[in-house]
Amino acid sequence: MNFKILFLTTSLIFSSVFLPQFPVKAFEISEEIGSKVSKEVKPDGSETLQLAQISDPDWEAGVLYQLAMGFAQFGEIDRALEFARTIDVADDRRIAATATIAGAIAQNGEIDRALELARTIEAEEGQAAALYGIVLSLAEAREFDRALELAFSIPYIDYPRPFDYSGVLDDEQWGAYAITGVVSQLVAAREYDRLFEAVPSIDAYSAKFGQYDIPNGFLTSQLVQAGEYDRALQVAREIENSDRSLQAFKMLASQLAGIGEFDRALEIARTIANPQIQAEALEAIVIQFVVSGELDRGIELARTIEVDDLRVSALSQPIASLATTGRTEQAQSLLTEALQLTPNLDKTKQANILADIAFGFAMQMQWEQAIETARTIEDIEIRAIALLGIVSQLARQGEFDRALEVTRSIEDTQHKSSAFYSIVSGLNEIETQRERALEIIQEMEDGETKSELLWRSADTFAASGEFDRALEIARTIEDRNYRFFALSSVALEWAVAGDIPRAFELVETIDDRFYQTEALKNIAFALMQAEDDERSLEIVRFIEEDASQARVLSDLAYNLASWKQYDRALRFIQAIQDDRAQAAEFLSLATELSYEGEAERAQEFFDRGVSILDATPKS
Repeated sequence: MNFKILFLTTSLIFSSVFLPQFPVKAFEISEEIGSKVSKEVKPDGSETLQLAQISDPDWEAGVLYQLAMGFAQFGEIDRALEFARTIDVADDRRIAATATIAGAIAQNGEIDRALELARTIEAEEGQAAALYGIVLSLAEAREFDRALELAFSIPYIDYPRPFDYSGVLDDEQWGAYAITGVVSQLVAAREYDRLFEAVPSIDAYSAKFGQYDIPNGFLTSQLVQAGEYDRALQVAREIENSDRSLQAFKMLASQLAGIGEFDRALEIARTIANPQIQAEALEAIVIQFVVSGELDRGIELARTIEVDDLRVSALSQPIASLATTGRTEQAQSLLTEALQLTPNLDKTKQANILADIAFGFAMQMQWEQAIETARTIEDIEIRAIALLGIVSQLARQGEFDRALEVTRSIEDTQHKSSAFYSIVSGLNEIETQRERALEIIQEMEDGETKSELLWRSADTFAASGEFDRALEIARTIEDRNYRFFALSSVALEWAVAGDIPRAFELVETIDDRFYQTEALKNIAFALMQAEDDERSLEIVRFIEEDASQARVLSDLAYNLASWKQYDRALRFIQAIQDDRAQAAEFLSLATELSYEGEAERAQEFFDRGVSILDATPKS
């Protein structure tokens, strides 16, 4: 992993953020849209173009963030910092941008400068992310001792931010990730002695923050993948704490089984003295036997597990495999054996195994056996899950009457709604059954799911050109949001069919500005997909608020760029009236091109973005 991967997680993200509630213009397709470019006359009589400025603070922060990321990607660190520091200090994007810029500085080899910047970040989440990027750069430069020292200094974040635009501040394990980055480089460089020297410190970090799989498990995994089995075993032995050492042996056994080294995996698993951990290791090997198709060996091994619950749990793996491949009699026989071996088996585990077998019958279209097995399950929720699985299979096979009968017998409301959903979705795919789907929807008690299905039915009728019926359905939907979705769907289909005025007329009836904007955006997107860029752009111009219009154009340009249709993306970017927003999109497009290896063209678009910013008077 390198800085470029970290950058990818933080750039080009704001084009998909929900739009705020902004007004939409009156819908006349022939209306001329006035330019948002005005002239500022200086005292000396010269004129400077003054482009419209962003009026929405949240969108402004997003644009500034994109600009910072774009400059960082192209090595323009001072300008990246200039834009990052313009973002409000209370906005997470300022922290995320600064952390990513620190990583970019480190990748340029300026480690001390990167560290200095990282330590100016007050939020520990942001500082941890910045240090992670610096560690990766040190490891790539083979400065392993300094990389590990810095990685061990990264704190575990007890309470990461639950939502973060950038994807940088919502993770607690940057230190563990940094260590794994160093481990990867050590293994790649075959620096095994240095790796073993670091094992006690790596283990101590794992223990301190309770991260047993990361990095201890990653360390052994890397060695296994490199074919260094004995060295992986040595790592497990180097861990002083007995419990963590046994956990390392368990992970190593599972990793070896995962690459087909079953004999070595079994040998290691059987050296584990703790019965519980040994049983967990053996169960992991059973799973790999099943995955590789060696059911007999998996069953044989599962029978040797001494911990009752884990023995049955291990046997459930081949039982499920037998059931879903049509060998249901063998599955039932093995289940009987498992229950005899463990008469006091936890009821929930027993119910889950029965559900697997019931679903296996359904997969083989043995409907009576499937339903009968499911109904023997005592746990109401697990029985409902099993019956839902059967209903889904029945609907896929067109057995709608039987599916409906089973659905009506489900006691759990949530899973009953899901079963109705499966049936209605299946019926909607058959033109002659769509009215029946509507009748079934009326049976439903779950108001939200009922509204959602009515929306999908309206969408289906509209897509078939039955606009009046679609509108009739849409207007019966009680849930406000789904009613707007349905009306938007009908408007979209009208627009695609070429009836733009009627589509606009319908959008105007949506009494929510956010959904009006979304409806116009969807129409513009559909026209863009149909390569009718002229009409797509004309639709966007009916969105009155600058920030909302810029967001939609950014979204459309981003999609075209992701499809590698850069010339078309350029046209949408050029339609953005705000100077900084347009510059941000040029830098985003330049970034996309650089990842595609089109360095010359990337530089061209980067320069265009910079020239817009340089020509814009400071606000």
